[in-house]
Amino acid sequence: MSENLIFKGCKGCDYEKNAPAGICTVQKATDGFNIRCVGKWAKEKYYYIGKYLEIFSIAMKDKWDLCYIDLFAGCGKCRVRETGEEIDGSALIALKLKYPFKKYFLVDLNPNALYALRERIKGSLVENRVSLKEGDCNEKVNEIIKEIPQRGCLCLSLIDPTGLHIKFETIKTLTQNRRMDLIITFPEGMAIKRNLDQFLKQDDSLLDGFMGDKNWRKLYEDELSGLDIHYRRKRFIDLYREKLKGIGYKEIKSTDEILIKSSEKKLPLYYLLFASKSTLGLKFWSKVREIEPSGQQRIKFNNPSSASLALSPSVTAPKLKVHYSEYLLFNGKNKSLVKKVNDGSIITRFDKTPLPSKPTDVVCPHFLELKWAYGCPYDCAWCYLKGTFRFRPEGIKPVIKDYKKIELHVKEFLERVSTPEILNTGEIADSLMGENGNSPFSKFIIPIFESQKAHKVLFLTKSSNIKNLLELDSHNQVIMSFSLNAIPVADKWEKAPKVMRRLEAAEKLYEEGFEVRVRIDPMVPVENWEKYYIHLIDLIFDKFYPERITLGSLRGLQSTINGCTDKSWVKYLSESSNWGKKVGINQRLAMYKKIISYLNEKHNYSNVALCKETKALWGILNMDYKKIKCNCIW
Repeated sequence: MSENLIFKGCKGCDYEKNAPAGICTVQKATDGFNIRCVGKWAKEKYYYIGKYLEIFSIAMKDKWDLCYIDLFAGCGKCRVRETGEEIDGSALIALKLKYPFKKYFLVDLNPNALYALRERIKGSLVENRVSLKEGDCNEKVNEIIKEIPQRGCLCLSLIDPTGLHIKFETIKTLTQNRRMDLIITFPEGMAIKRNLDQFLKQDDSLLDGFMGDKNWRKLYEDELSGLDIHYRRKRFIDLYREKLKGIGYKEIKSTDEILIKSSEKKLPLYYLLFASKSTLGLKFWSKVREIEPSGQQRIKFNNPSSASLALSPSVTAPKLKVHYSEYLLFNGKNKSLVKKVNDGSIITRFDKTPLPSKPTDVVCPHFLELKWAYGCPYDCAWCYLKGTFRFRPEGIKPVIKDYKKIELHVKEFLERVSTPEILNTGEIADSLMGENGNSPFSKFIIPIFESQKAHKVLFLTKSSNIKNLLELDSHNQVIMSFSLNAIPVADKWEKAPKVMRRLEAAEKLYEEGFEVRVRIDPMVPVENWEKYYIHLIDLIFDKFYPERITLGSLRGLQSTINGCTDKSWVKYLSESSNWGKKVGINQRLAMYKKIISYLNEKHNYSNVALCKETKALWGILNMDYKKIKCNCIW
């Protein structure tokens, strides 16, 4: 039977009666074992947990012996009561990772749940790595820490109780003198708010144990009792956050938690809190929370800090702020540049590639992104969005953001920033996708840029749909960049308009006076590659004279390789860099030398740059990467 077979019995079920302790008593899972009854919101929770598990396991797999601890592991399977859909719980998500942990500690108080989990693990490739422990996690934690080495081991602990069943003292014991990231469900809506009056009456309550002491009582008397429930909730989290800092965890920003709401009434249930003793862990979590399960960018400024909440219950969303940072440029000089506008959800600097120091480090200048949308309709085999958006239910299916918010952020940038910049709209989306819709992005954004003369907007595309561009009154602040490839390569691996159609579109824009650039990327060393790429160069110059050409070779981040379906291109990758796997350097060198030489000799053209290429190869080609003029910059 299908794992996701819909169980019709969920409709109208009194789950509080039929699922005592969370385990369904009406019907087993499709595999015949016990299953946990959950609300639809649980899918959102497991989405974020799964994202962090994968990022953590991939990034740390070669650096540490990794340990996973799940103190409320459950039975491994959940049934969504609104739909009857079966989904994996946290334990099975962790056990099915591509790069599994060296050791798993799975704890649960319910023997029936643990039996089902044990049966589901049988036959697994990592079965011998799993230690199942039945009992109260507050008591079992001492057994766990005896089995975890203090050196050479990095742990991730998931603490996901249904209430306040974890004592803070347990967390302190578990994490003392150990490298351990924590993901904790803070059940403010489900357990604290509903029972707060009762806890206040009790001399020794569950909340006392959960918070680690009784200091919250004085806080309530002095401050919380007079606050609106929303601000009261944030102050409870702040207090818990301070407790985590007190046992060695890095400062956790007040907006780093993720609020999980009920499916129908959208009432707050609990927060996912993350804590790490490493700044790298916090960076990983920041990546996880960037994109919601729907694919939308999380809007941070709608989650104001607790400090401002405590001061003013009538707080409004803050004004937009342009953030600057000092950047070390390729020429060795420091320059203050825009880092982001407000929360960075619309305008942010692409600074993921550090300045190259080792020969294998890639060269990539820090350009500005205009993140108006996510995804791409063309689904090319090697598209890195397959890795970037692998956790989104829609995959790389396009999602366009709110135009009002985009306009607000862009106008703030254009009005406030004097240093000329190019804003790239094609880093995580095809810039011309959606041009057939009622509100084409080109007609929306270009007039905004045409209202000033300092900054330009860059469109990067594989589309040939330029109808709206040709209807514009002016386009002085627009750069069009077409992504092209050798025809046999494009026909085999790119699900986009044919190369000739793209060339014809570029020619029309060129004739209308647009600044047109070309990106030949990724070059693939297929048989007879010289003939095919030289033919492409001739086709380009038969149509128009590009303002700039940027060359790039086939490459793939591990997340991209894992996320793609057609892996026939992966066989060409044989070398590692700090930007994933690459074609071998000798082959890349041969391709670049051939094309650069042909451009110079046949077409007297030298305005060429390389995309995400290594420092070593720039040097071999006698090209000065410090003077790079590539697709995304001036």
